Amino acid sequence: MNAGETFVMISAGGGHTAVIISMGRALCWSCDDNREVSGIPETNANETFVMISAGWHHTAAITSMGRALCWGCDGDRQGSGVPELNADETFVMISAGCGHTAAITSMGRALCWGCDDCGQVSEIPELNADEIFMLK
Repeated sequence: MNAGETFVMISAGGGHTAVIISMGRALCWSCDDNREVSGIPETNANETFVMISAGWHHTAAITSMGRALCWGCDGDRQGSGVPELNADETFVMISAGCGHTAAITSMGRALCWGCDDCGQVSEIPELNADEIFMLK
């Protein structure tokens, strides 16, 4: 870390820890068997990390442009399976699990990808119109 930087978000995973520091950079440390530490993707110019979640062997994050980026283990496509969004839709919340990733979009949709052995991807409940979750 550079002088004057502080930790602003932290998440503990199965064998690694992920943080966002005050300049919007992501840092990870500890177990790196699946590049969950060394595989942090590059962001675009003027794009920073705003949310991070450490899973069992992968990490998921959201950038200031509303993109979801994942790295580390990808055996169940928990990293590379990021769904396409509608025009003008962005990711606003993300959580990395054991072998899957879940996120909420700016349109209030819940999306999941990765391992589905217990229905964690395919069994997203249907909501009534008045139940759509919106972050403000």
